[in-house]
Amino acid sequence: MPGTHSFVHYRHIETDATSIPSDYVQRIYQDREGLIWVCTYFGGLALLNPKTGRFTPFDQSGIAKGKLSGKNTLSIIEDDQQRIWVGTDDGGLNCIDKKSRTIQHYFIDKNTSIPDLRVLFIDSDKYLWVGEKGLFRFDIQKNNFVPYTTGSLLDNVIIKSIEQDTKGLLWISTSNGLFSLNLQSNNVQRFNNKDDLQGEEFEDNASLKSRTGIMYFGGLKGFNSFHPELLMRQLKSPKLLFTGLTILDNPQSPLNKVLLLPEQITLSYLENSFTLQCANAIYSDIGNHNIVYRLKGISNNWQEAVGNKISFNHLAPGRYQLEICSNASDLNNPIDSKTIVIFITPPFWQNNWFISLIIILLGGLIFWLISIKRKKELKQLREQNEKEITEMQVQMFTNISHELRTPLTMISVPIETLMNEEANPKNQRIYRSIYANTQKLQQLLKEILDFSKLKKEDTPLRVTKGNIGQLGKEVADAHRLLAGQKGIKLHYDTNVQNHETFYDHSILEKILNNLLSNAVKYTGNGGQIHLKIHFTSSPPKPHFKYTDTIGLPPRSPIIAILVRDNGIGITEGSLPNIFHRYFRITDRHIGAGIGLAFVKHLVLKHKGSLIVSSEKDKGTEFLILLPSASNAYNQHEITHENIAAFTNLEAPSVYYNDNDSQIEKAPKNAPTILIVEDNQEVQQLIEGLLNTDYNIQLASNGQEAIQLISNHMPQLIISDIMMPIMDGIEFCKSVRSDNLTAHIPFILLTAKESDQSYLEGIETGADYYFIKPFKPNILKKTIERIFEKRAQWKAHLLQEAHLSVLEITQTQSDKALLQKIIEIIESNIQNADFKVDDLCKEISMSKTKLYLKIKDITGGSYIELVKDLKMKKAAKLLTTTNYSISEIMDMVGIQSQSYFSKTFKSTFGKSPSAYFQGK
Repeated sequence: MPGTHSFVHYRHIETDATSIPSDYVQRIYQDREGLIWVCTYFGGLALLNPKTGRFTPFDQSGIAKGKLSGKNTLSIIEDDQQRIWVGTDDGGLNCIDKKSRTIQHYFIDKNTSIPDLRVLFIDSDKYLWVGEKGLFRFDIQKNNFVPYTTGSLLDNVIIKSIEQDTKGLLWISTSNGLFSLNLQSNNVQRFNNKDDLQGEEFEDNASLKSRTGIMYFGGLKGFNSFHPELLMRQLKSPKLLFTGLTILDNPQSPLNKVLLLPEQITLSYLENSFTLQCANAIYSDIGNHNIVYRLKGISNNWQEAVGNKISFNHLAPGRYQLEICSNASDLNNPIDSKTIVIFITPPFWQNNWFISLIIILLGGLIFWLISIKRKKELKQLREQNEKEITEMQVQMFTNISHELRTPLTMISVPIETLMNEEANPKNQRIYRSIYANTQKLQQLLKEILDFSKLKKEDTPLRVTKGNIGQLGKEVADAHRLLAGQKGIKLHYDTNVQNHETFYDHSILEKILNNLLSNAVKYTGNGGQIHLKIHFTSSPPKPHFKYTDTIGLPPRSPIIAILVRDNGIGITEGSLPNIFHRYFRITDRHIGAGIGLAFVKHLVLKHKGSLIVSSEKDKGTEFLILLPSASNAYNQHEITHENIAAFTNLEAPSVYYNDNDSQIEKAPKNAPTILIVEDNQEVQQLIEGLLNTDYNIQLASNGQEAIQLISNHMPQLIISDIMMPIMDGIEFCKSVRSDNLTAHIPFILLTAKESDQSYLEGIETGADYYFIKPFKPNILKKTIERIFEKRAQWKAHLLQEAHLSVLEITQTQSDKALLQKIIEIIESNIQNADFKVDDLCKEISMSKTKLYLKIKDITGGSYIELVKDLKMKKAAKLLTTTNYSISEIMDMVGIQSQSYFSKTFKSTFGKSPSAYFQGK
């Protein structure tokens, strides 16, 4: 409603008689008195009260007695006698006389109304024009219809809108163009698309006559505007048009526009005979205006166009200027003239550019041939060099691998004998560790030899029909033991248990072993690994967000082999590079990077494809697609030999043995050492070296170690650098940045033997840096010296009465924390009721952590620290003041004379009185 700051939506409501009678609104009109009339379809005519927003149906308004002839009201207009005229599509024309309060219906004859009265217009002579299919004039004075379409251009067109210009001409938009109607001469003139109209079909009542006399008519493709007087004046002047072009007696499409300066016609040398067709009028007859022309460059004489046609034959290639005039009587003052530039192109072989191009192409061809020859020679030389280098590398790998097999055999056989004969649990455990690692080295050598053969292409593809599901089960079972030792669940699922397919047993076994080994290696404790082998017609969708694909998927049916883990995952940027030889993602991914390159070559050799998907810290999935039908392979690749039985991976356990419980353990009060190492064999090796002298905690990465430290504070940390989830460098930084752990000695172990790695470890805060393989006796001696030095240092300083316990702290963070603790204790030293709980509240630390921290820094307990502070204060007071011993006892919060004397003497080796006398 008026006055509101939002849209008001009027809708028809069946139960509300004051709502709009129909939602189909055709016209809204305001009369001279300000009444708002609303024409609706199906609902008739209604009046709107803008103040209340309520509608009154016309037959209930009291404006006139009676009803309209129909409910489908389409148009409305008011004459100068304040009569409202309403057009309908089902009841003719209605006249509402507000003065006499009557309604009058009008029809063309007795029983026929004019259908669809959408257009009503009152001209300057007070005639009412009614438009639908044809045009009718209604004489308001005589109250009768006069059909105005019989025999005119307006017959059989649908009237859309009517306007009148200042000269009295009616302008009528229709479904078939725009018309002007001269009411004096009854002359009708039609305008169409050729006159630049928006289109020949216009919209209902989409018209306007502006205050300046400009007409606007809207249609389906925009709207047109024009000034009637200027337009009609233009129509009286002849215009020069070019309406057609004929080339070699073949008519071309009409030009369909006036050619304005400058214009150019470009023709090829094969189109040098042509004719231009002209017209000398637009909307009127041309009268006596003649068309003359001349072609500069050929003749400067004017010639008359015969039949409005201008023809030329066999023009030579070149540029010409054609001048045309539409007034032969006065060439100096033509009514209209045009100039056209005609360009006849020469044959391409006569152009300078073509000659230059031929020269360039010949030169380029010669250079290209020389370059191709040179590149071919360089490529052959490079390939030969690469082949020689590759052969040398392969031969070197092969020789080294073969040479290493003999000493490995000489180690593994005696160790196996010793392992079976040794009764001492500790020695037996060492033997098992040596034996397990010799087996691992033999497996690595086997992979190197396999990879070398692959590079030489000595190993042909040999597929045979077999049970691939059984192979998958055996490989999964072989890796389940190692996975179980890390608390990892390895699941195997297949739908090909009883289905035989064609595959290379040796290649597939190597692929599965490599992928499962990686999955176990990079999955944390308690993780999940899934191995699935399915016969399918379409591959499953990747499980993780980022993907990379190697090779083209084979044709259906296929065998889909899936290995998925929930380990550390691979970043999006590293994913495309993981199949490159010697590529390693980060230090958290240990290995030389040969394994996945090996897998890639094996999959492609097996005519399959490999899809890897991964997300960092979520996991990795390898999906291998292999053809299962024999027609995917060449005949020489198919063999009918029996598949050899799967050789189970030998994975002797070095982590637990029944005799392990018999190994001597360290006493409970021994220092605790935290070993952080992701390789469980190295972890167990270090544990075996130290567990008789120290209590041992174990963690597989920095994150696990931090959780362990929060529950039990170690006195020493030994950590590897390259670990998943959190590596040793990050872990060391975390330890050094925490006040509770900053004092703990830290030893880094690494396989990196570079100055940069050493410098990075020391700068991080590590106390010692050992390179693998380390010497066990040196590691053990280093640890002993660490504990000895800390104990000696503390014992020495604490014996000196004038030295503060702060002087034994070795880090700034320890010193700041201990300073705060001492200040609180000293401020409450006279208060015998001050408890450790009060101290914990003030420093926001639990009692357990406080005890551990003081134990690690001072080597003593909280009680010993308080006692030490009291004795040192008492000693200071004895040497610097004249207080009596009893007064000093009160000042340090001690009430027992015997306890004071005994404690003082145990601390300083003298009684309080002797200490006082010697000051």
